[in-house]
Amino acid sequence: MGCSIGRQNEDKEVTSPETRCATAIDALNRSRSASPRPLGRTASLDDVHVNDLDAAAPTSTGPREPWQCGVSLAFLRRFVAELSLPADRTTEDVVSAIVRPAAMTRCGRAYVDLIDSADVGEPAFYVVHAWHRPFVELVESLVDYCAVHEPDTPDARLFFWLDVFAVDQTRATRVEASAGATPAQPGDLATVDRAVRASTRGTIMCMDAGGLALTRAWCLYEIWRTVDLTPTPFPTPSSGSLASTPSSSDRNG
Repeated sequence: MGCSIGRQNEDKEVTSPETRCATAIDALNRSRSASPRPLGRTASLDDVHVNDLDAAAPTSTGPREPWQCGVSLAFLRRFVAELSLPADRTTEDVVSAIVRPAAMTRCGRAYVDLIDSADVGEPAFYVVHAWHRPFVELVESLVDYCAVHEPDTPDARLFFWLDVFAVDQTRATRVEASAGATPAQPGDLATVDRAVRASTRGTIMCMDAGGLALTRAWCLYEIWRTVDLTPTPFPTPSSGSLASTPSSSDRNG
């Protein structure tokens, strides 16, 4: 297993969340070749620190259309392991504490523009998930699904379309800064349609035991768009457009 990059250090100079996020992104990109550690950590998002690694700056993806931006399963495993994400923190927590601040500080666009280009590719799967479930649970569900249905495909070649990374999550904050403005919806309707069509292997719906995703309007909309846009909406899970995993995640309505 790869060695830990995330650490806590009481003697370390206190830095802003934005600086820690920026350092974390660099460390994640430079540690691509390391084997991922087990998922699910217990640290706090407020105490994420990373080693100052001496390595060349990563090759970023640069701007590209959001529906083209799947992130690799290898990246997702490292994102959880190297940042020591707490197992109980929701996807919404991760967006607020890591994704949005880092994107605003580094590029002002989607987080995917900060990821090494080798970890970004045409999506195989569109992922329906509720933001109010743990992010670690989401990643674990994708890992479990691929272990069963994609056992011969390397993690680095399995790309998932996840709105938290592919869509510009800084838009809501920018709109909120305008007096009387209503925060923007993360992900617009046209992007959903294009991302569903672009996902060559179909849509995966991540379902927890309580079925929270089925109570979220946005998740139901994504399911409807998948069924509407897919000629055969309910094939077998291994090749399907709509599949659910045994212990999964969900997403904000």
